[in-house]
Formats: sequence, structure tokens, C-alpha cells
Amino acid sequence: MINPETTRVAVRSSGCVEDGAEASAAGQNETVLGVLGRDNLLAAVTTCWASLFTYQSVEYRRSVGEAGGSGG
Repeated sequence: MINPETTRVAVRSSGCVEDGAEASAAGQNETVLGVLGRDNLLAAVTTCWASLFTYQSVEYRRSVGEAGGSGG
């Protein structure tokens, strides 16, 4: 197991439907690089999850017909 107190990591979104034949979600959501420490890791995960709900991300998913893209 990686020790988050001593190993820097990158935190990014990733999902089955992000990159397919019809659409690519590259760059739609946040990536946090060089994360070190448990508190920073939790903050980075929160940042990535929150970026799924930005206007840019939601509108992109809506425009390609992905479920949940319109929030309803």
C-alpha cells in the first residue's frame, strides 16, 4: 500500500464512460498533482469530485447524452 504521508500522488477523475468511441471527457474535470499527506489527499479527492458538477462538466455530459448530465 502507498503511504500518502511519504509518496506524492496524482488524483484525477476516471470512469468507464469518460472516453469512448463517441465522446472523450479529457480535460473536463480537475486533476491535482503532487499530493502529499492524508489531509491533502482528502482535499484533492474532494476537488476532483466537485469538478464533476461544474457547468463545463455537466454541460459536456448533457451534450453527449450521458446520464446525469442535466442534473435531473
